[in-house]
Amino acid sequence: MEWIAFASETVVAKEVLQAFGVLGFLLYIAGFAALQTGHLDGNGLAYTLCSVSAATCVLISLAGAFNLASLLIQVSWICIGIFGIWRRFRLHPQSTEKKAEFISRRTHAMAIPRPSPKAIALPVQKDAHPALNLH
Repeated sequence: MEWIAFASETVVAKEVLQAFGVLGFLLYIAGFAALQTGHLDGNGLAYTLCSVSAATCVLISLAGAFNLASLLIQVSWICIGIFGIWRRFRLHPQSTEKKAEFISRRTHAMAIPRPSPKAIALPVQKDAHPALNLH
């Protein structure tokens, strides 16, 4: 009877570990697709967090089906991602606020209507200089 209980727990554990692996796969693909379509910045915090989360999920799934190469890749990805997050906050603690302010100013500047060059009429003397004789 104990064998049946252990076997059913093992099956459930393997399914849970496989679900972590699939979640990691989805996070990798979603993050990369968002990066390629311009929805995420490759240097941004969101992309890094997505990648570290994906690597962590895949790493957890390796408990059910160990693969040394995959373990090395996932651990490296996690370490590099955590270093990048640490570096971002260490070097640029207010970068998120500054970026938001820059985008706000840029959007506001773009919304200001500017006259076209044709709308500006400058007085020109016809015979002042041959290059200025536009008529």
